[in-house]
Amino acid sequence: MLGYKENHEKKQLNIHARTLKAFFFAVALCLLPFGAQAIELKGALTQGGYVYGKAPAGSEVYLEGKRLKTDANGNFFAGLNRHFTTVGELKIKPPKGEAETHTFMVTPQDYPVQHIKGVSNKHVNPDPKQVERSRKEAAAIRKSRSFFTEEPAAFNRFVLPIKGYPVSGVYGSSRTYNGEERSWHKGLDLAAPSGTPIYAPADGIVRAALADTFFNGNIIVLDHGYGLFSIYAHLRHMAVTEGTKIRQGDVLGEVGTTGRSTGPHLHWGLYWHNIALDPKLFLTDNERNEL
Repeated sequence: MLGYKENHEKKQLNIHARTLKAFFFAVALCLLPFGAQAIELKGALTQGGYVYGKAPAGSEVYLEGKRLKTDANGNFFAGLNRHFTTVGELKIKPPKGEAETHTFMVTPQDYPVQHIKGVSNKHVNPDPKQVERSRKEAAAIRKSRSFFTEEPAAFNRFVLPIKGYPVSGVYGSSRTYNGEERSWHKGLDLAAPSGTPIYAPADGIVRAALADTFFNGNIIVLDHGYGLFSIYAHLRHMAVTEGTKIRQGDVLGEVGTTGRSTGPHLHWGLYWHNIALDPKLFLTDNERNEL
């Protein structure tokens, strides 16, 4: 939400400093005994993080009672929401034999409160027509995150979409706009000048490239496989179209300040379908050090 100029004037980096400890959670490793073998869980086992692994081929896998989609080899991926329980439960039912249930520890996170000022009133208290418009746009974005493909990028670490610019908003923070409490922040904001090129942090497929949406402005949605998606909002320009296959490092567009924005910045979000995750937990160690 906060733009390039405002970030430097208001020194918002203290928000970033309060969440640095989350960096140490990625990537975790957990071994679960399963019959004569062990199932290896990997990922960032923290609230807002993710877990993936490989069950015996043909198994049914459940996380907190919800069945996960798996590929033919038994690979699975799941996101852990912002307030995920600190003890996760994974149930694996092989093609033959009894189901086994195991637990794993999930580290809790503390989330700051961020106060945003200078937002136009129409974006804080939209009129009924704008509310209806935003609902339709939100439905289109949710639909774009409904795919399940076996693209392997979900199992790899990401790079930053822009580098060398300060963090102006962090994942999980509660937010007020012009003094009125609103929803929590579902991504990472990087304050950069308008026109700064945005690069794909991982391979993917463009599932949506929507122009001039009410809250997100120009927004791109990338599909990284196994239900993992990334979004890029408030863009000045979009350089890709729906259906395009993207490679890590390809140009997606340019930083802007479209939609509900008080200045030029990139809002970068990671989602497991419609569950918002913490983008910094997907980064390589070197990339996290860039923040």
